[in-house]
Amino acid sequence: MARYDDLNTTAIAYTTFISCVILLIIIFVVQALCFGWLEHHEQLKVANESFTASDEIIAAQRKSLEGYRWVKVPAPLAPGQKPPEAGQPVPMIEKLQIPLERATELLLKEANAATAPQS
Repeated sequence: MARYDDLNTTAIAYTTFISCVILLIIIFVVQALCFGWLEHHEQLKVANESFTASDEIIAAQRKSLEGYRWVKVPAPLAPGQKPPEAGQPVPMIEKLQIPLERATELLLKEANAATAPQS
């Protein structure tokens, strides 16, 4: 009758091991879900954030790049010419500013012409 009073240690050890593995898997899954949720929440927060001062400056800069206009820029230095000292006026010249899209087209056309095989 003593053999029925003994505990089945093999089954207990097996069940304990399987339970630990399942618990570890559950912990990793919950951790991954929490990190994913936090990342998603952070992305939503950044996407919905509004920076009015910088948004206005960026909009003004984009608008200035859209059309043709005359702008004053520092004159290029001649070969061997020294740059003006601090406090001295910088010579300015007027140049035509073209839209960014047009400038991109011209640069690409020029680059393609330069790399095209000469026949």
